[in-house]
Order: sequence, then structure tokens, then C-alpha cells
Amino acid sequence: MRLKNKIIIIVFFFVLIIGLNNVLYASSQQFYSIDFSVDINEDGSMQVVELWDVYINNGSTAYKEFILDENKYGEIKNVSVEEITQTGMEKSFIDINKEMTKVTPNYYYALINNKGNFEIAWGTGLEHSSGRKTYRISYTVTDVIKTYNDCNEFCWKFLGYNHSDKINKVTGNIYLPKKVKNINNLRAWAHGHLNGKISIQDNRKVSFEVTDVYKNEFLEIRIAVLEKVFDLNTNRIYMSNFNNILQEEQQFANEANAQREKSKRITAIVQAIIIVILLSLIVNLINKIKKDRKELNKTSNIKPTEKYKYYRELPVKNMTAGDISFIYYYKTGKFRKKLGRVFSANVLSLYLKKYINILKDKKGDLVIEINKKVDNKNNLERDELEVLNIFTSASRKLKTTFTMKEFKKYIKNLHSKKVLERFDSIEHSIENKAQNNKVYSPTHEKIRDNYKYKLQKSCIMLIFIFLVIFCTLEYKVSTLINTTLTVLFIIYILLMLIDISFIKRVIKRNSQLTQKGTDYLEKIEGLKRYIEDYLLIKEKEPFDIVLWREYLICAVVFGISKKIVKEIMEKIPNNNFNNYVYYWYDYYRFIYRGTSKITGKVNRIRRFRSIVNSNYSSAEGYGGGFSGGDAGGGRRRWIWCTII
Repeated sequence: MRLKNKIIIIVFFFVLIIGLNNVLYASSQQFYSIDFSVDINEDGSMQVVELWDVYINNGSTAYKEFILDENKYGEIKNVSVEEITQTGMEKSFIDINKEMTKVTPNYYYALINNKGNFEIAWGTGLEHSSGRKTYRISYTVTDVIKTYNDCNEFCWKFLGYNHSDKINKVTGNIYLPKKVKNINNLRAWAHGHLNGKISIQDNRKVSFEVTDVYKNEFLEIRIAVLEKVFDLNTNRIYMSNFNNILQEEQQFANEANAQREKSKRITAIVQAIIIVILLSLIVNLINKIKKDRKELNKTSNIKPTEKYKYYRELPVKNMTAGDISFIYYYKTGKFRKKLGRVFSANVLSLYLKKYINILKDKKGDLVIEINKKVDNKNNLERDELEVLNIFTSASRKLKTTFTMKEFKKYIKNLHSKKVLERFDSIEHSIENKAQNNKVYSPTHEKIRDNYKYKLQKSCIMLIFIFLVIFCTLEYKVSTLINTTLTVLFIIYILLMLIDISFIKRVIKRNSQLTQKGTDYLEKIEGLKRYIEDYLLIKEKEPFDIVLWREYLICAVVFGISKKIVKEIMEKIPNNNFNNYVYYWYDYYRFIYRGTSKITGKVNRIRRFRSIVNSNYSSAEGYGGGFSGGDAGGGRRRWIWCTII
């Protein structure tokens, strides 16, 4: 596969990823976090404060809804909504006590809606804009505690199945009205995604935390208190229930822990397979390094026959800009990138040989004129002839004299394939001439291109293996497996770096010109140094006009300073091109590039990893991981929060 095709494929996927990200970014809201603070009172009611950190995009109204059921809890009252600004100021919203589809900014309502549910809704003021907001929603719920003969039970769904958006992080603290005398008489469980943690902080406080809560995933907290701390609670049930709670939580814990064990076994098998693959890759790498070293030793370094600090003429008469550029940039592989300079230098050459005239019109625009009086094209080399043909074709479509603006428009309107074919022919003619003159070895070039492809594959493979192993090591299944993976990974990285080093040396060794080409390169580099240092030389000999033209062509190909180019051009008599030469610098880039423009699995992996690394659930209720159970079959309230 050619490098150009690879680049097109990479750009295609890059654009595709950006497009998908833009689609995702256009969603109505993104919850960064929700934090709950719950104070349970002695009468069995609770005061809840929710702190929302949310990004809203074109959403006029935010709301949350409660399904009412007198058998599960009492009433919801004392509602307030506030916005906390970026400066930390608190802005209280005004209660309008009226249900609205789009709530007026800075207003809210809290009432029973037309569906028979209790709804809190407020205006965001972002119907036609977007921004990150922090809201504080406060309310009181009565009769949330059930007092049995042997315990007091609190069970509340902080997030119901019906919330419509992913929440990056949910945290909360639940406070009892007073401390229990014996901390063992305070038990707590959490139900929801298994990556969560719940802990009993002290004799009065229970904390929970869960990350990456996806759409329709619930979060429920259950607390049992075996002491009398709710003296004023009237919601009493005259039966014992603590053993039933323990049995139910034991079943939930067993199911959750079984899921964790299954996930760990799958992960261990995958990691074992990766270890085997890594061992195989290491063996292959060792063999590959041996082959690359052998290939490196096949070709010796070619050194110039004679060294030059300065060289005052071209290695061979009538060398074109393309010939010079090919030899000078071949070793670095930048010949194709420097075709803009070749194009510019050939335009200069055509001007100096009187095939074209370059003038300025009254408006100051650059004007190209084809000199039809010069019919003999035998004096032109192939790459010069190709450039002249481009201008000649343009003159047929335009006129004998045309401005650069007209030429740009002509290039834009021309079919891209035709333009590329014409400029490719310049490149191919230069390469063919170099091959015929035995300046470089096509065999070595083939080896070089092959190893460049190998270098790309090795670098991609290194990045891929690094990402795979790096992600795999985040699964904490077995210390032995992780240690083995780490050691093999380090060995693989070291061997891969050694192999890449050999590949680069093979590429460099096969990027050499032939002995003839190397001698030419030495003279061309000496000529470049001479032109660059010319201003420092005291004796400036009056060279032949042809030599000055050659210096000018070389200066453009080398891309040396404008000051030196200007001084060289001043030596050329009858030259009206002084102000125009740099207009052509890299003009080829405009033509070439202008016609070649390329007009949930990850989340599942993260979730699986969080299950593997999660804490085990405890049926005793002393803290630990979440279980997947739903206490009482969903007998507590369901809530959801949305922004429209």
C-alpha cells in the first residue's frame, strides 16, 4: 500500500472520529457530578440537598420527577432551587407554582404534575446557548424511616431507572440524627453498578461513591440501625425484619460477587493469552533483529572520492534545478516535498532563457507572457519543458498574457487528476534521468522504501502493544500475572527500540547515492556553502553570466537567504525579475496541495474493568462494594432528572 493511500485512510478515520465526537457533543446535557447530602431527622423525615454540576447545551428547562406513593413515603415539601455562580455567589430561584413546558429563567415550580407525579423544574436560561451550571436543589421527604421491632430501616433510590443521561460521578453522605453507641449497630448496603463503594465513616455517617453511572442505571442505599435513634418516628411496623434484611442482602452480595469472580476469570484468561502473544512477539523480534543486522552489513558506507569546502560550479554542465534537487534531497527523502522549489527554479530558468516574460501590470499584479518568438525547445530539459507546457496550456485557455490571479483560477478549475499528472511527470522525468545517469541505485531505493514501510509498521505496533498492555495492567487480578506482564512488556519495548534503531540505520544506509552520485553531492554541498558564504568573501570575481544564472537557480533550490539571492540577481544584466523571484517560492505547494484535499465499545471495556477491580460486597453491611440487588423489588420511590 502506498504511503499516500495510508495517509488518506488515517485522515478518513480521524475525520470520522471528529464527526462522531461532534455528534456526541451536541447532546442536551452532560452531568459531571451529583452530590447528595442527607440529614435524617428523629421523626423519620429527611432533608436532602442535591448539588448538580452539569453542562447544558440548548436546554431551557431542567427537571426531576418523583413517583408518589403514600405506602412508601409521605410527602415532599420545603423545596428550593438555587444556582451557584462561578464566583461562588448563590442565586435563589423564585417559585411560580405553575407547571410550564419551558420554565422562565431564574424561576422554578414544585408541584404534582399532570401525570400525577411530583415534579421540580426550573429555567436554565440556556435555550439558545450553552454553559456549565451548578445547581443546589433542596427538599424534605417525610416518613422515609420504617421502625421495626428489632431495627430501623432506611431504603432510598437516589437515582431511579429512568434518568436519561450518563453521570460521571455520584457521591453522597447520609447523617443520622445522633450517633449510635455501638458502631456495629449501624449497617449499610448499596445497590447499583458494581464499581461503587459504600463505607460507614463513624457512628453517625454513611458515605457512598460511584462513577460512570449510565443511562437507566439506578442507585439505591439501604441502612439498618439496631438502636433507638428515631424516637419521634410514628411510621412503625410491629414485626422483626433485620434477619430478612441480612438474608436479602446476602443473596444480592452472592450474585454480585459471583459476577466479579466471573469477570476476574475472564480477565485472567485474556491476560494469559496476552502473555503467550508477548512471548511470541519477543521471539519474532529477536529473529527480526538478526535479519536487520544482516541486511545492514550488506551495504557499506559510500564516501566521496574527494572532499570540498567550496565548489564554484555545477558538477556537470547543464544540470537542471530538478537534477540538483534530486541529488541534494535524496538522502533525506525530501525530494518530493521540495518540488515547489524545483518548480520555482524552473520558472526562473525559463525566464532567463527568454521562453517567458514576467512583468507587472498597472495594478501591480504579476503577469506571465509566453514568448512565441522562441520556438526551439531542444535547449530545454524535460522538467523545464513540463513547466513550460503548463504555462502554454494555460495560455490556450486564457490568452498569451495572463495574470497570476487568472492562472490560479485556471489551476483551480482544472481537473485535479490532470494537474497531478502534469506535476507527477516532472517528478518522474527527474527520477528517470537520475537513474539513467546512475546517480542512485533503484535496488537500494526499493530496500529503503521497504524498510520505511517496516518502520511504520513497527512504530504502529509499538504504540498498539503499549496501549493494550497499559490498559491490561489496570486489571488487578493476580500479582503474579501483572508482574509477568510488566517484565515481558519491558523486554518487548527494549527489543522493539533496538529493532527500530536497526531499521533506521538500514534506511539511512540504503538512502545513499551511488559513488558517482555521492561525488556529485559533495560538489553540490560545496557549491551551496560557497553561495551562502559569498557575501563574506572579499574577492568577488566577475563570473560569466551563465554561471550567475546557475547560482541563481541553485539558490532557489537550496532555499537560501533572500539577501544572497538578491545580490546574485544584481549581477545578471538586463534583469527585471528582482522583485518577483520570491513570489514563486513554494508556489508549487499551492497548486499541488490545492488539488489533493481530502474533501459504546470503549465504555463497555471501562465498565468491565471497574467490575474486576471493584470491592466485594458484604452481606453484613459494614461497608464495601455495591451489589446489584434492588431492595424490596423497587418498593422505594423512583426518580429521574432531565434537561429539555
